[in-house]
Amino acid sequence: VGVRGRVSFFGGLPKDKSQVTLDTNIIHYQEVSVFGAYSSSHQHYHRALRMVEEGRIQLKDIITHTYPLEGLKDAFKTLGEGKAIKAVIKP
Repeated sequence: VGVRGRVSFFGGLPKDKSQVTLDTNIIHYQEVSVFGAYSSSHQHYHRALRMVEEGRIQLKDIITHTYPLEGLKDAFKTLGEGKAIKAVIKP
């Protein structure tokens, strides 16, 4: 994240691995905001979709794996092992 950027912890972590290490000097000197978010509304999804359509969000930057429909089990395994950020299933 850049200077004065924001980091949102939206997805929860497993209870036995819920702690992360943060460099507080980066937070302080680069004025980075760190916050948590729990839920979203339909308006949030529509806004996100609009941002994708407008090219403001590049999905290729976060999609790490693509699977055919027959590979659904493998996709969940890869995600469960923490080896993927986002997986796409193409029917």
